[in-house]
Amino acid sequence: FRLISLFFSIGTLYVFYNLAGKIFASERLALFSTIILSLDIHYIYSSHLARQEIIILFFIVLTTYLLFHSLDRHDYFKDIFIGLLIGLSIGIHPNSFILAIGIGGMYLFLIISKKISLNNLLLLILIVAMLALIFISISFQMDRNFLENYRESGKQFGVEKSFSEKVLKIGNFYKNLYNSKSVTYYIPNIKFQLIIFPMFFILSLLLSIRDGDKGGFMQCLGIGVIFINLGIILIGRYNVTSIIFIFPFCHLLVIYSLINILNNKKSYLMGLLFIILFNSWINIKTYSYSYKEYLSEISKHINRYNKVLAPLNSEYYFDNGKLLDFRNLHHNKAKGLDFKEYIISRGIEYIIYPEEMDYIYEKTPIYNGVYGDISIFYEEMKKFLEEDCDLIYGFVNSTYGTNIVRIIDQRNWNIYIYIVKYNSN
Repeated sequence: FRLISLFFSIGTLYVFYNLAGKIFASERLALFSTIILSLDIHYIYSSHLARQEIIILFFIVLTTYLLFHSLDRHDYFKDIFIGLLIGLSIGIHPNSFILAIGIGGMYLFLIISKKISLNNLLLLILIVAMLALIFISISFQMDRNFLENYRESGKQFGVEKSFSEKVLKIGNFYKNLYNSKSVTYYIPNIKFQLIIFPMFFILSLLLSIRDGDKGGFMQCLGIGVIFINLGIILIGRYNVTSIIFIFPFCHLLVIYSLINILNNKKSYLMGLLFIILFNSWINIKTYSYSYKEYLSEISKHINRYNKVLAPLNSEYYFDNGKLLDFRNLHHNKAKGLDFKEYIISRGIEYIIYPEEMDYIYEKTPIYNGVYGDISIFYEEMKKFLEEDCDLIYGFVNSTYGTNIVRIIDQRNWNIYIYIVKYNSN
């Protein structure tokens, strides 16, 4: 999965180079812009996290490039193609909604600017809606209670809150990003970016109005940034990793401002490059343990084909369908299952128990976002481990013994391997 992320990050840079070339009409500035983005610490991490953000970002940059390319000869075929790309991204992740809102905002701006017509936007919406219905029908085939379960899943992340409540949280969202504050996702130090982006966002729009934005590109990118933020607000989950969606546009706005307001452009551009590079250099984090070491300890006593209950970060060791993780245990009470019934009914043979669970329980409800509310099943789980399991191995791993970012490598985390008496051979 990390390799897939890397491929899409390289693809994003290639399309971004072409987008910057279209905007600046300069190969040098296009290359410089691409280097800046590629060296950005948040882009580097997003390219290696094996998450969907970099794939959605690829579609954001690609659809923007297609929209800007031959804008004076915009036709319905382009709307269909962009709509297909947005629609296909729905099958990747719900964050495609942010992509749709961002591109939709740029379409609205181009309609107001009389560069395209309302029919272009309506065709785009039709194509996206058709593909969305196809994916929804597929989801119903896989799960008849798809909408109910999807709604229930979103509720715990604040998706069902009112629009006014969601809007009020945008400030806290950016505050957490500024302070690199997150529970389970590592957010590097992006203070510099979060300071210059709003400054140059405003400046670039003023410059584009003063000097005449010939293609309407910079104002369109500015609208894109606004509507991407609107998409984040409408979803209401405020996942810190989604901030990467504005980075390509914001870097272009910064570079546009520097080359249009300063006399010694080259010096300031090189200064920007140095700061981005230095910020990345000092913020690349090294860990005490490698992932290979973590999985090696597990493999000493559990085969990859054994059925286990374990933290999700051990998933890559086990065969498909063999790992059940702790995150869904808090739903069992609603299904009428206690912890023991769940283990036996699922045929779980081993339990990999991280000491982190005890820490989270002590801090309830602060870390309910990691595994849900574990206080619902914690006492049952501890009793089951004591009475119905045998402890066969334990090891220490300060890096992968916890999923809580701020306490990784802050102490030696114990990890225990239990064998279930009922289900083991």
